[in-house]
Amino acid sequence: MGGRSVARTQYGRKEPAMSSSAEHVPAPHVTPHRPAGEQVRQQGIQPIASVDELAFPGVWESDEELDEFLADLYASRRASMP
Repeated sequence: MGGRSVARTQYGRKEPAMSSSAEHVPAPHVTPHRPAGEQVRQQGIQPIASVDELAFPGVWESDEELDEFLADLYASRRASMP
C-alpha cells in the first residue's frame, strides 16, 4: 500500500494506523497558574484604606444624569434576566 500502514477497525473498515509513540504536542501558550496573593505581591498592589479612594468627582454633570444612567442600567439588567 505504498508504505502506509493501515489497520482494520472492528467493523472491517480500513483506517490509517496510529502510532503509540506519537509525540505530545504542547498546548498553545498558556500562562501558568499563580495564586492571587503571589500576583498581588509581585505587582505591589495595596488594599484601599478608605472607600473615598474610589470616588471620582465630576463623573456626572448632574443628579438627573446619574439617575438616567442608573435607570437605564437597571432596565438593561432586568431585560437580560430569564
